[in-house]
Amino acid sequence: MPPLNEAALRQAQGESGRTAPLHNAEKLSSFAQAAQAGADTSEAMAWLSAIVRDSDDAIIGNNLDGIIVAWNPAAERMYGWKESEAAGKHVTMIMPPEQMHDCEEVMTRIRAGMPIKHRETVRMHRSGERIHVSISVSPVKDRTGAIIGASTVALGITQEKRLRALLVETERKASEDLHTSHEQLEVILQHITDGVTIQEASGNILYANEKAARLCGFSSVQEFLSVPANDVVARFELMDERGEKISLTKLPGRQALQGLNPPGMLIRFCVIDTGEERVSNVRASPVLDEHGKVIFVINVFQDVTEATFAEEKVRKLNEELEQRVAMRTSELYIANRKLRAEIIERQRIEEQDRANLKRLSHIIDSMPMGAIVTDEQLKVLHLNEHFCRLFKLGAPHTLMQKSGQEIMELVKEHLLQPETYEQGLFEILGKQQPVLGSELRMRDGRVILCDYMPIFVLDMHRGHILLYRDVTQERRTDAAKSEFMSLASHQLRTPLTAIRWSLSKLSKSMKHKATDLEYNILLEGHHEAVRMAETIDTMLAISQIESGKVRLRKATVALKPCLTTTLDQFKDEYSSRHQVITVDCAEGMEIPADPKVLKEILTNLLSNAVKYTPAHGTISMTARKEGAHISIAVTDTGYGIPAHQQHQIFDKFFRCDNILHKETDGTGLGLYLVSLLVQLLSGTISFTSREGEGTTFLVSFPLSPL
Repeated sequence: MPPLNEAALRQAQGESGRTAPLHNAEKLSSFAQAAQAGADTSEAMAWLSAIVRDSDDAIIGNNLDGIIVAWNPAAERMYGWKESEAAGKHVTMIMPPEQMHDCEEVMTRIRAGMPIKHRETVRMHRSGERIHVSISVSPVKDRTGAIIGASTVALGITQEKRLRALLVETERKASEDLHTSHEQLEVILQHITDGVTIQEASGNILYANEKAARLCGFSSVQEFLSVPANDVVARFELMDERGEKISLTKLPGRQALQGLNPPGMLIRFCVIDTGEERVSNVRASPVLDEHGKVIFVINVFQDVTEATFAEEKVRKLNEELEQRVAMRTSELYIANRKLRAEIIERQRIEEQDRANLKRLSHIIDSMPMGAIVTDEQLKVLHLNEHFCRLFKLGAPHTLMQKSGQEIMELVKEHLLQPETYEQGLFEILGKQQPVLGSELRMRDGRVILCDYMPIFVLDMHRGHILLYRDVTQERRTDAAKSEFMSLASHQLRTPLTAIRWSLSKLSKSMKHKATDLEYNILLEGHHEAVRMAETIDTMLAISQIESGKVRLRKATVALKPCLTTTLDQFKDEYSSRHQVITVDCAEGMEIPADPKVLKEILTNLLSNAVKYTPAHGTISMTARKEGAHISIAVTDTGYGIPAHQQHQIFDKFFRCDNILHKETDGTGLGLYLVSLLVQLLSGTISFTSREGEGTTFLVSFPLSPL
C-alpha cells in the first residue's frame, strides 16, 4: 500500500483537522481494510488508530458474534464503560431491553455486506440513563474480503432531541402568546378613548369598538356593524374645520382604500336627522399585502369635540373684543335658536310620551284579562276594568289614587289563602323575573291565574305588570273531560277485552281455513283492538294522574339496565326499519324513582323516536349526571316538529301536521302522559327540534329521594 499523503489524512480526519464525522463510518471501515491489504500495514494502522482514538464520535468494533473487540475514548464518555470493562462483553450491554432484537437484525445485514446508515435509536448509559443516538454500522473485512465483524460509529443526539422538543414548546407558547396578544389588543381597543374601525378592501366594516359606535350615533357595536358603510356616511353632513362640505373622495378612509397614506383630517360630523354635531380628528392607514394591494384599512376617530368647541369659544371671545356688539347679537341669536330647538324637541318628546301612554292605556283597557301596572315604588300607573270586576273593587278611577299595597289588601279579602298570596307576591316582585301561571283560589270557588312581568327601560327596573285571568270554567271543563275519559275507558275496557279474546281465538282457528284476505282482516281487527286497548289504558292512566289517585313506589333504579330493557322492547320494529339505536350510560348510575313510572316515560319517548324516524335513521339514548340531577336525552333524526306547533306538543290529543300523512297510528296522548309522569317524579321535560332534521327530548330528575 502506498504511504498516506496529506490529502488522505484530511479525508479521514475532515478538513478542520478534527476526527471524521459520525456518518463516515464506512470510510473508516474501508480505510481499515485498505490498511490490512497494503504492504505498509503498521503505518496505516497507526493512522487509523489515531483517527479512532481522537474521534469525537463513539466507535465500537465487534465480531460477528456481537462480542466487543474495540472501544474508543468517545465510547467511554458516551456509555460510561471503560474499554477494559467493555472488551469481551456482548454489544447488547448498551441496548435497552426492548431493542435487544435489533442486534440480530443488524448483524444479519452486516453478514450480508449491507451497511446501516444514519439510524436514530436509543442506547443505555452505565447509569441506566437512556441516550438518543444516530448510528452507522459497516462490515469489517479481512485481507481476503471475508466479513469478520462490524464497526459502529454513534453520535449522541439527546441534546438535539431536547432542542426539537424545546422548539415545539416554544412554537406552542408563541401561539398562546399570539392568542393572548389578540385578546389584549381587543381589550385595549375597547378601552382606548379613540374610536377605531377596520374596513375590508371592499369598504365593508369588519370591526368597530364601542367608542366608534357611539361617535357614529349607534347604541351598540352590533347595531353599527349591521349597517353598510355607505349608509353610515349618508347619515351625516361632513364638513372640514372651516365648515365647508367635504367630498367623499377626500375622506382619509376612501383615499387609504386606494393604497394612499393620507394625512389626518379634522371633520365635523353633523347628524342630518337631529342636527347633532361632533368633531373628530380622523386618520386612516392602509395595510398592504406583499404585492402592495390593500388588505384592509384602519380608521381612528379622535373625538375632539370639546377641545374644538373650546377653541372656537376662545376665538369668538377674541372676536368679541373687536366687535363686541355684533358678536353679542350673534351669540344671542344662536342661543335663542338652540333654545327654541330644544323647546320644540322637548315638546315633541312630551307629546310623544303622552301619546304612547294613552295608547298603552287603551291597550290595557281592551285586554280580555285583568291588568294592573305600577312603578318600581308600587305606585299604581294604570289598571283596567276587567281587573276591578275580577276582584269586585268598583270603578278603576276610584283606585288610581291608591298605592299598590292598598290594592293588594283589597284583593286579599277575596282570597282563600291571603297570607300565602302576600308572601308569594312580595317574593316575585323582589326577584324581578317573569313568573307565569301562579294560581289563586277565591273564597267564592273561582280559580284565577296570575302572570307577572317586570318592566325594564334601558336595563333599569322601572315597574311591574300583573295580569289576572279567570280559569274556573277551563278547570271545570278539564275535570269533566277527565271524568268522562275515566268513565268511558272503564265502560269500554270489558267489552274490548272480550273482542280481543274472540278475535285472537278466531284468527288461530281460521288460520288454515280462511282465505288470505279473510285471515288478514282478522289479524287487522285484532291489531286495532289491541291498539284501542292501549289507548284506553293510556286514558285511564291520565285520568288517575289528573285525579291524584296515583301512588308512587319508592325505589332506587339502576339506569343502564332500565334503558337497555326499554330498547329491547322495540328491537323487531327498529331492526325492520334498519334504524341504528345507541345507549350511552355509565355503569352503576342510579336514580331514585318509581320503576314503573320511569319505564313508562322512557317507553313512550323511545316509541315516538322509532315511529317518527324514517328508515336508516339514527336514535340515541344518553344519560348524564349534572350536579344534583340526572338528565336523560332521547335524540332522533326524524321528521322533527314544525316551529309553529311546538307550543302544542304536550297538549292532549295533539299530533303534528307533518306526520299525519306519514304515520296513521297514534292518539296524541303519549307526550301529554309523559309530561304528567315527569311531574309525578318531580322532574322537568323540555325539547329542541328542527323540522326535517330531528328532535331531542330531555327529561331531568333530582337525585334526592322521592
